[in-house]
Amino acid sequence: MTTGVEKQFSDELTSFFVLILLNIAFGALVMAFGLQFIIMSALAVTGGQTSDVLQVIRGAVGVAGVVLGFSWLYSSTKIMRGLKGIRREYRNRAAPVSDETVIGWIVEMMAHYRENRSTIRWMTLICSFGGCIYLALGIVNIVQGISAGASPGGMVMLGLFFFAAGINLTIGIVTLLLSTWFRRYSASWDCRLAEVSQAEDSLRSAMDQR
Repeated sequence: MTTGVEKQFSDELTSFFVLILLNIAFGALVMAFGLQFIIMSALAVTGGQTSDVLQVIRGAVGVAGVVLGFSWLYSSTKIMRGLKGIRREYRNRAAPVSDETVIGWIVEMMAHYRENRSTIRWMTLICSFGGCIYLALGIVNIVQGISAGASPGGMVMLGLFFFAAGINLTIGIVTLLLSTWFRRYSASWDCRLAEVSQAEDSLRSAMDQR
């Protein structure tokens, strides 16, 4: 039984950890795009390009992106800190591991999940959204590669676009698969939490009757 329970815990822990890493990466990307918008707006204003209203809007979008990206990085790293303790215990385990020990780790992870459930659900959605964006970028790269390959001497550009498409499509597929797996684990944790709540209610009722 220990092997099966431990493998399930290992899969759930890895899925949880990678989901947080992806959200940290997405938060950093949002911050980077926000900073890019701010810099482009500042350069356009100093260079006297386009209208001031457009640059203000672009700058506001950039600031919003930086704030959103930073807040998401903070939330993700906060959840990561709580998970690191569980990962450290698991990685430093001494064989053989008893069922009670593995179940204890699962309970710790469930408690961490319950404490951050709303944020984790948003993480899953963002992971799915990010995967779709990478898939779209991969498709755009393929279209651009085909267009570039049709022009004279465009074989080099064709190879570069198809290389970029391969990277983006791979990231998109892996990200979407991960979010799908995590939804399955999340549903399992929700069921476990519901069972725990029912057990707590039953115990409370039994104590009140005495």
